[in-house]
This record gives sequence, C-alpha cells and structure tokens, in this order.
Amino acid sequence: MSKKRAFIAKGFTLLLGLPQKSWRRFGTRFETLKSLRYTYALETKHGPILYEVSNLRTLDTPWHFHEKEPPTIDWVDQIPLNAVFWDIGANAGEFALYAAKRGISNTIAFEPSPATYANLCRNNEINGFGENLTVLCLGLLDTQGTCEFHMRDSEAGHSCHSIDEHFGGSAHIETILTASIDFMVEEFGIPAPTHIKLDIDGAEERVIAGGKRTLSSGQVASVYIEFENNEARFDAISRSMEDLGFTRTAVHRPAHIDYFFAEYRRD
Repeated sequence: MSKKRAFIAKGFTLLLGLPQKSWRRFGTRFETLKSLRYTYALETKHGPILYEVSNLRTLDTPWHFHEKEPPTIDWVDQIPLNAVFWDIGANAGEFALYAAKRGISNTIAFEPSPATYANLCRNNEINGFGENLTVLCLGLLDTQGTCEFHMRDSEAGHSCHSIDEHFGGSAHIETILTASIDFMVEEFGIPAPTHIKLDIDGAEERVIAGGKRTLSSGQVASVYIEFENNEARFDAISRSMEDLGFTRTAVHRPAHIDYFFAEYRRD
C-alpha cells in the first residue's frame, strides 16, 4: 500500500510539471521532494533528538533506539560529562547524538560511509550540537592511506559494511580514507579519547593495533566493543585488550539480536 501511494504521489508531481519548461519542471520535482523531507524526534530522558529521515533505514535507527541496544545506552549514560568520547563506526549517529544530547562535552564520531556521514552531519546541524560533536568521514585502522570499503548498500543508514569482503556487502565498493587512532591523536591533534565505542564489523583487531600507544597511555578509561557471534575472535580481541591493561568487566548478549557487546575498563 505504501509503494502504491508513493507511486500515485509521484505521478501527480510529474503531472503538475507538464506545462512547465524543463528547468522549472525539475525545480517542481525537487521542491516537492524537499517539502516531503521528514524529521523524526526521538524522545529520550535527556530531551528530544532530531533525525533527518532520507529513507527507511535512517528512520529505523531512532525508531528502535530504546529497544535495540539498552546495554549501549546504559554504558553511554555512565560516561562522565567532561569525557572525550570517540564513536568509531557511528552510522547515523544514534549514540554520538545521544552522548551530545546528554551533555558530554566532546564527542567525536567516525563514519566512513559517504551518504551516512552526510546524514550524520545533517543530524548534528539540526540538533545544534556545535562544538560538542565533531563528525569525521574516515575509517580507523592500523595504517594511513586508502582502502576498499565493501558496502551492503550505499544509501544512508545502512550497516554491516567492512574493509573485509567476508564481513561487508558486495552491492558497492567505495574507496575510503583510513588512519590509525595513534596517528589521529599524535599527528592531527585530535583530543585523545577517554571512552571509545567500537562498532566496525570485522576489523576490530586492526583498529586496536593502530591505537596501542593511545590505549596503553592510561587516558582511556573504558572501551565498548560490538562483536558478531564469533567466539574465537571475541577471545582473541579480549586478550589484546588485556595486554593493553584492560579488564573485561561485562558481556551483554541481548536475546533479540544476533550480535553482542563487551565492556573493557582499565585496571
């Protein structure tokens, strides 16, 4: 029914433009699209967060926010307000926006998907977070340069992309810029994180390897990592975190999703 009604609306818009010259006809179409742009207000205990909805995926993020990952919300709520929070693999910004709304003074979101990055920038703008939230179109790894980014879909809001073709999708391959955590801190002067959320589907080891100096410096108090259901990788990454001075303090396995989360805190 939704597709049928959308088709009727499209036909009506095209009909309106028939008497117009080509340029004005296109103008009518784009102004119609602009007028139909939808902003969704997510209600949270810290106040509403606005999301610009460009497709159903960008609506899905705020629509299911409270039900999808309660442990992640709880973790963000424990971050001190004077922290530097890095959201690595931020997508449309559900937790970066939530952190900024909560009042965390410095949130830095990394999202390499171009369309999703643009949507996150727009969400930042319409919420007016300003200097509290910085958004960077960049993939964090253990090297500086470029790499292939395997995407399930190039539209905003889609997930399960990866530099590893076995984790990412095959619908589209994008070339993205990459840098390491240590490089961003030491060469670009990005404020070193005190809290990190890592959600990047298949390259967690390389991100950790590229941040060894920062992670072992004593500045990082907590790291929160999302894992697919692969116990061997989970154990290997947990050992790497232990080598850097962190203790695994919690594991969350929600029954309604096919992935889980682990918290690591500095000893």
